[in-house]
Amino acid sequence: MPNLKLIAISLIVGFISSLFVAGFVYVLDAYGLVIDKLVYSNISLALTAFFSIIAGYLILRITNAKHAMGAGVENIVYEYHLPFRKLRKSNLISKFFSTIITIGGGGSGGLQGPSVYFGGYIGGLLSDRLKLSYSERKALMLSGIASSLSYIFQAPLGAFFYAIEIPYRRDLETKYIVPVILSSIIGYVMSSMIMGKVIYMPQITISLTRILEPINIMIYLLLSLFITALVYVFIYLDRFIDKYKKTMLKINELLPVFILAALVGITVFFVPQVEGIGYNKFLKIYEEKIYLKAPLILLVLILLKMIATSATIRSGASAGYFGPSLFIGGLSGLIFYSFIGRYLSSLPPLVYVYAGIAAFYGAASTAPLGISILVTEISGSYSLIFPAILSSFIVRELIGNTVLYKTQRTTRLRASIERIITVAYIANSIDPKILSAKIHNAIHSVPIPLLLGEPLDKAYHIYINSNYTHIPVVDENHTPIGAIDVKKLIKTKELVITPNIVNPIPVIDKNITIKETIRLLSRYNVEALILKYEKGKYAGIITVEDLEKYILSKIWWKTR
Repeated sequence: MPNLKLIAISLIVGFISSLFVAGFVYVLDAYGLVIDKLVYSNISLALTAFFSIIAGYLILRITNAKHAMGAGVENIVYEYHLPFRKLRKSNLISKFFSTIITIGGGGSGGLQGPSVYFGGYIGGLLSDRLKLSYSERKALMLSGIASSLSYIFQAPLGAFFYAIEIPYRRDLETKYIVPVILSSIIGYVMSSMIMGKVIYMPQITISLTRILEPINIMIYLLLSLFITALVYVFIYLDRFIDKYKKTMLKINELLPVFILAALVGITVFFVPQVEGIGYNKFLKIYEEKIYLKAPLILLVLILLKMIATSATIRSGASAGYFGPSLFIGGLSGLIFYSFIGRYLSSLPPLVYVYAGIAAFYGAASTAPLGISILVTEISGSYSLIFPAILSSFIVRELIGNTVLYKTQRTTRLRASIERIITVAYIANSIDPKILSAKIHNAIHSVPIPLLLGEPLDKAYHIYINSNYTHIPVVDENHTPIGAIDVKKLIKTKELVITPNIVNPIPVIDKNITIKETIRLLSRYNVEALILKYEKGKYAGIITVEDLEKYILSKIWWKTR
């Protein structure tokens, strides 16, 4: 469990992040009202969007905020995985104004992604200010992410799961549950106090019995296939625009920005519905039931919204994918209802809307659990959790590694190994003696191994009363045969320790160097290695986390 100091600081991060996002939302709304009064025709709207995107890009370029350009979520995930990144306060301010000008001026993008960036960045800055460890820094960054998203949507549970889910494509950051959930609650409380009850989307009340009717299960599966196709189109379109921009950069740095801004301007001129975040446009389409009159036109609108969003974000101006994804996912649900849903089931169209949103952005962002819960909280009906989770997880599996955010790591293990390689490289440049030290020097403590045949209760006792994530297991000769991790411990029905519940782990000599140990961890793609004496007896266990902590303790503040 996190220490009280970290919990207290995470609450402060939640409070500061919420206030910052509150100010951001207020200024964005005020700026948007000014722009609305100045815009009087499609041509003025298009020109405003064109110049706003260019201005948003130039703010970040002039202030040298390269890593704050584009999507907020992708930016903060990038910062999260780099232990030696020195966070600059100017990046926070630059992205603040760039986002306001870009979105407020008509660029196609959301405020949620930048808000997530603000919260995570504030957590990182405070961590650096207090000279906390890298592990504590990650906890505070996730706390800021959760509180910011919770403030925007007033959905504390969904924001919490999104925060621990978003750093990875197929894993959860479960180490920081307590500070993150508390910060998310702070964001919700602050939002309720400042803004009152906020309703972004139409509310729905529906029984779980209707949701779980057999015919409806089949409909959710069909909806998932439809959303999968749209996710593929969106991500590949986004990649194409990004690739085009990089090609144009070889000619001139500003050329692709002007071209992409012009693309957005032209799109907005002919179809004004694609500008901005899209909430109001979606509500108008829903309330006027345009989806029943012209569903094919809505399909074209989705495609144009995808183009405008990718062009805005890939130009380098600050905006997010989150808001437009709600628009696209919601319209996708309405289109599906118009063509298929209303003929096969009596479910109301809002069920398809919320399932479509969860499936589209949940899969594209590889955060299906967090987005499904968040969408359920927004809808006002927790019975929607089933179609939301089912659809989003199906789409997530169908798209495979086709993901929106390239800065996400696959799993915690892979991220840890990549990070330890980076840490080792920097340590070697500072003091080569660190990597040439023997690996047994990096062991903080040596856990007493368990014997085959011993009661499994001993393993439970060790996990509960220590910080060990792997409990080594030896045979009667004290020769190591592997280790038990918490996943096996939870799943097993065994009463005693048997080979079936022991994970085989590579065994290395306790006198090899730290450099060689890192090479073996990467080669075997494992989280831990067991150490042995020359005669093969058990000598200890070293994990990636132990090794990372040891090296960072030697060089952390030499790099700050």
